[in-house]
Amino acid sequence: MSGEQNEHFSQEDVGDEEIQWNGKPAKESQIIPIIFGIILIPSGIGLLVLMGVYVRVNYTTYAVTDEALYKKRGVLSEKTKRVPLSKIQNTEYSRSFVEKQFGFGSVQISSAGSSGKELSFRAVEDPKSLQELINRLSKNQSTESRAESSGMGDEEMLGEVRRTRENLEEIADYLENKEQFV
Repeated sequence: MSGEQNEHFSQEDVGDEEIQWNGKPAKESQIIPIIFGIILIPSGIGLLVLMGVYVRVNYTTYAVTDEALYKKRGVLSEKTKRVPLSKIQNTEYSRSFVEKQFGFGSVQISSAGSSGKELSFRAVEDPKSLQELINRLSKNQSTESRAESSGMGDEEMLGEVRRTRENLEEIADYLENKEQFV
């Protein structure tokens, strides 16, 4: 990253996916750590706290695309986490009293195969709207992936289920008749 601030995800970061939302932690979310950092400056610890605040706000970005969620962080090196929308099982948002006053909060995402929260978008503006966007895209993605994996439309799938049921009924009748002769 060579020292430049990580503004947002670009199209280059997500390939052919369409970016639906880009965000960063709200600067207001760091008011309390900044105050403690300033108070602790004489001890030397304050500078470390303030550097941590700066890095957290300026070198963390989030993105929601039509296929996945992303979280990217890092100053000298970068770490990007990707969670496909089709794997999302649960989302929730939360806001503390202070966060509610400033209009930001966190969105936590759980996905298939993970234990606990797999990804958190912390200190984002309007977390409820973000959660709703993720839920809508996730629902659309899982519906599309089910249809694609089967290679059938809804009517074709229903027809296949009916034929399978008829075949199972025929097998049950055959087995029932066979038991009568034994």
